[in-house]
Amino acid sequence: MAVTNDGTVENTETFTARLVLTAATPLTGYATDLTDTGNGTILDNDTATFLINNDLKKEGASPLSFSISLSAPVDVDTKVNVSLADTTTSGGDFTHSVQQVTFAANSTTAQTITGNFVLSKHHKVKKGTFTLARGASPSGAFLDDPERSVP
Repeated sequence: MAVTNDGTVENTETFTARLVLTAATPLTGYATDLTDTGNGTILDNDTATFLINNDLKKEGASPLSFSISLSAPVDVDTKVNVSLADTTTSGGDFTHSVQQVTFAANSTTAQTITGNFVLSKHHKVKKGTFTLARGASPSGAFLDDPERSVP
């Protein structure tokens, strides 16, 4: 029996195989036992990578806006917290509030966070990514580190 490679990140899946005689089998009067079952397990081989873009604004310009994208669908709603960390900025350069985006189950539609970033300097926020592997649940994005994995 072939297992479909579907491209969706999902948990391990299991099923049960049962034995059943067909009506065409002439075993009337024979002793038979069809109670045995077999268990099948499908281990997911898909990975979704979350990415966040760069944005660059001058002091007093429009608010910073970050687009968070997903490389492959996940079979459940997936919430990602976007936290902001100072690299060459300081605590008063912008509001450091955590913002959350939600990817609907089986969707890769990009999500955007905008606003609440009060800029007092001309600066750029570095790109950061993290990876979601099967069975994992993301807990955050990193704007100051080139790549991290979600445990």
